[in-house]
Amino acid sequence: MDKILSAQGWNGTPDAGRSALGTHDDAMLPGRDLVEVARYLVPMEARLAQGCLVAAGIPAVLADEQLLQANMLLAPAVGGVRILVPQEHLQESVSVLEALKRGDFALDEDTDVGSEDQERLSGTSTGNSAHE
Repeated sequence: MDKILSAQGWNGTPDAGRSALGTHDDAMLPGRDLVEVARYLVPMEARLAQGCLVAAGIPAVLADEQLLQANMLLAPAVGGVRILVPQEHLQESVSVLEALKRGDFALDEDTDVGSEDQERLSGTSTGNSAHE
């Protein structure tokens, strides 16, 4: 299914015919320098991709996310959730999205996330409790 969606330009970066370099007229927003870098049928996947872009220092916004969350049946008609980035960040954002697609940001199943941050924020430590 992913191969079919990818061949149609869904779930990742658009192909050259669909504004990969931001040259397609529909990819530009009037009066702004934002260009479409990707489209996703599932809003949560688009939100994840946007988070990766923002974490990489690329300002990214989602278009049509709320509409599709309200009614997922509209996704094919609307064209999915679009991720928009400034023109000057286009090449870097394509690289980040390709890395996401390859799985470069995936965590191992045994990765412990957040325990050090939780200890620091709560002021407690796992081995140095005053109640012991």
